Amino acid sequence: RKELLAHVGPGLRAQIEAERELFRGIE
Repeated sequence: RKELLAHVGPGLRAQIEAERELFRGIE
């Protein structure tokens, strides 16, 4: 996941961070 973040743009990175927060809320 970290390797992927290093290659994506700031917009996509923010989207991924938002997804992680969402999944964290589900758990």
